Amino acid sequence: MIINCSTNLAHNKKMNVYEMLPKKQFANIFFVFLLFLLFPTKIFSEAESNIILGVEVDSSSPYLPVKVKAEKKLEFRVFTLKNPERIVFDFYNCKLSGKELKISVNKRTIENIRVAQNQLSPDIVRLVVDLKAQTYFRFEDRGNELLILFMLVLKGITLKTSDNSAVVYIEGVSMQSEVREEKVDFPPRMVFDIKETVLEKNIQQQISCGKGGFTGIRVAQFSVSPYIVRVVFDVKVYLKHEIKRDFEKDLLIIEVKFPAVYKKKIVVDAGHGGKDPGAISVYGDFEKDINLKVALYLRDFLLSVGADVKMTRQEDIFLPLEERTRIANSERAEVFISIHSNASELEKCRGVETYYFGEAGKKLCACIHPHLLNSLQLLDNGVKRAKFLVLRHTSMPAALVELGYLTNKKDAELLKKENFLKNCAIGIYNGLESYFGGSYSFISPIKITQDVITDFNELKKLEISEEEIETEYTNQKLPPDLEVEK
Repeated sequence: MIINCSTNLAHNKKMNVYEMLPKKQFANIFFVFLLFLLFPTKIFSEAESNIILGVEVDSSSPYLPVKVKAEKKLEFRVFTLKNPERIVFDFYNCKLSGKELKISVNKRTIENIRVAQNQLSPDIVRLVVDLKAQTYFRFEDRGNELLILFMLVLKGITLKTSDNSAVVYIEGVSMQSEVREEKVDFPPRMVFDIKETVLEKNIQQQISCGKGGFTGIRVAQFSVSPYIVRVVFDVKVYLKHEIKRDFEKDLLIIEVKFPAVYKKKIVVDAGHGGKDPGAISVYGDFEKDINLKVALYLRDFLLSVGADVKMTRQEDIFLPLEERTRIANSERAEVFISIHSNASELEKCRGVETYYFGEAGKKLCACIHPHLLNSLQLLDNGVKRAKFLVLRHTSMPAALVELGYLTNKKDAELLKKENFLKNCAIGIYNGLESYFGGSYSFISPIKITQDVITDFNELKKLEISEEEIETEYTNQKLPPDLEVEK
């Protein structure tokens, strides 16, 4: 019952409060007062008191969760105290079901958990967390349960590199911390979300690497509800990695392997050039220009991950075949890649093929060809042996790729698209990564809508026989820089 009494009325009239109430209301109040005198515990304990049934601490969890369980919904306030550092939870209208508790934790910044009946009438149970240092925490109100979680604190990140790998040390993250990984495309990034973690102020949030396609590291407080610290590896390609943990030193360790092509010496040859245009497409495009674009894209992909790349030409100049092989041999390259686009008198011929001369080149082609097919989604014309001069006169494993037919409208249309040319370079890059033993650091091809032909069964629809195709490949008139010695 609420009684509104004006302060003016109280001063101007000396009136007994009971005179202000109707007789019936006065009788009700008197009756309640009489019951309180006779049965005080019975009336108020059932209406107001809640019972704290238990307090538990899971010291095996990295977040040291404290669970408070009661009979009914908990009402509480939380605050912190200093000198020494403490976190305090006061539970209102509550009583302990048993004796006072003192739980020794002695992990991370948590020393003890103490629970006691702080006062009676009103009933307050107090839970105190004794701290060794200031600590971040959060709690979840679950009605008749309260869960208190103590955040991990990311205290710093250190990067160390070696000849073929980098190691990232993340300090303050427990062995059991939950880490969610994600790969993000365009541009490629490796994301690590560390849950229930707070980023300590004033730590270095950006670290440069610049080796093996590993550009650098960024770290930030990604979320506060829940607490999540996000660590991002900026990379040129996805890097094979392994997560380790050092429990004693409270470290999360991420070891990153550089791509297999890292520091490999590769000569890239853009076919034709200068006065030699190569084949001319049905749209009037010169093969020499297409070859050079693909070669430059390949160069950039390889350089971005730390490969040692030498180009036979980087502009529209004429270069004799013997000069191309001389460059490769004098550089003592580990592989030689010659890039071309095809042509045929049969306008319906289309697709991709890869050429080698010796057995070493055959192994190289066997790695490059399937990745080219995956990137380009064109007809598979296979891996073939040919006596091309640039394949015979190079002292290292050598491959010559034909990226489609400029004399076929569909292939020629694709070879006009920059993203398709990038995919040509991506296919060759991925093939080289595979050849040098890599199985992870591949570049994802760019999605392009196109007409896909994958096997000789599709050629029947074009009314071209397999024999015609094989004959055409064998007897076609080769451009000058592909002439074989008789």
